[in-house]
Amino acid sequence: EKKLKALEERERKAQDKLRVEEERKQRELERAAAKEQAILQQEEERRRKAAEDTQRKQLEEEQRRQQEADARLNAEQQRLEAEQKKKQWEAEQQRKQYELERQRQEAEFKRQQEEQKLRYEAERK
Repeated sequence: EKKLKALEERERKAQDKLRVEEERKQRELERAAAKEQAILQQEEERRRKAAEDTQRKQLEEEQRRQQEADARLNAEQQRLEAEQKKKQWEAEQQRKQYELERQRQEAEFKRQQEEQKLRYEAERK
């Protein structure tokens, strides 16, 4: 009976030792899994931030290009408007010059008519 109890006690101790060892290994596995999970999360966070940075930089570059295109378009519109105003001004100057010349010729024509009329009347007398 003592031998049986001693045998049972050794068996129980061996089982306890085995159980303790398995629990230790299980905790090690859980720690390793948690560590691996943390590394994976950090890597995922790094990739997410890199993707956000890339997207932000692309958006900034697109905005910069759009602003440059808008500035070029605005400058071209201003150039065309200035050119149009210059042409209008030149056309107006030409019209005024034409009108002055027409008035001068008309006045000259009237003066000549008046002169002829005076000469004719002087000759008639």
